[in-house]
Amino acid sequence: MFVALEQARSLMLKAAIVDRDDAGFVRGVLGAKAYVADAAQRLAEEAVHLHGGMGVTDELPVGRGLRRVMLLARLFGSASEARVALAA
Repeated sequence: MFVALEQARSLMLKAAIVDRDDAGFVRGVLGAKAYVADAAQRLAEEAVHLHGGMGVTDELPVGRGLRRVMLLARLFGSASEARVALAA
C-alpha cells in the first residue's frame, strides 16, 4: 500500500511541475489520472478490508474516505477513459 501511495504521489508531482505549454503536459496529467484513480480505489478498499466490518460504517473515517475516493476517482472521467485518451 505504501509503494502504491508513493508511486501515485510521484506521478502527481511530475504532472504538477511540467510546464503547461510543454507538449508532454496532457500526457503527464492523463497518465497520473489513470494511475492515481486506480491506486486510490485500491488503497481505500484495502483500508476497509483491514478494518473489517467497521470499515464500511460511518463511525470510522475509513468508510467515508472510501466513498469520497469512489467519487473523486470518477469526477473528471474515469481511469479507463484516461487510458483511452493516452492511447489515442
